[in-house]
Amino acid sequence: MSQNPFPAALALLGAASAPVSVKEPTDLPLTTLKDYRDWIIAHWTELAPMSSREDAAAEGMVRLTVLDRRGCFQTERVDVAPRMCIPSHRHPLMDSIEFYVTGSSTIIVNGRTFHLGPHLERLKPRRRCIPIPRDHWHEGTVFEDGLSFLSIQHWHGAPSSVGANWEGPDTHAEPRAR
Repeated sequence: MSQNPFPAALALLGAASAPVSVKEPTDLPLTTLKDYRDWIIAHWTELAPMSSREDAAAEGMVRLTVLDRRGCFQTERVDVAPRMCIPSHRHPLMDSIEFYVTGSSTIIVNGRTFHLGPHLERLKPRRRCIPIPRDHWHEGTVFEDGLSFLSIQHWHGAPSSVGANWEGPDTHAEPRAR
């Protein structure tokens, strides 16, 4: 019986992350996650990766790339392999806004279903966002073309990684086939 490697892969990614230097804002008053989201949406394509991790144990199923860190705010690009089922979980030390980049998926956040796909690319950037408060459970199914999104985060404590800040009862579940 194989186990779902997604949570373990994320935990290893978070634990293995090299220290990342903090880029301090110069003229950017960041006080809320929405302020930070607006700035990231406007500038994310200009940001060079600060660190990137891919876990061999997950057989290339997920890659986390830190694009920006400013005090308690951080953005990670999350690239998920095709046909991946992400079990129900939450990140208790961070609130996030997930910004769709590319791919297709169904995401369920606290019982509400979101369908992500190319149709979102035609929408204004704010309409491509899904807020996920730290106490909200969420899960997803990634389709044949994989999924990439930006996890725009507000940390309640020192910024880390979505993998190192994972809580879920389904962390050793059998992978679900689509």
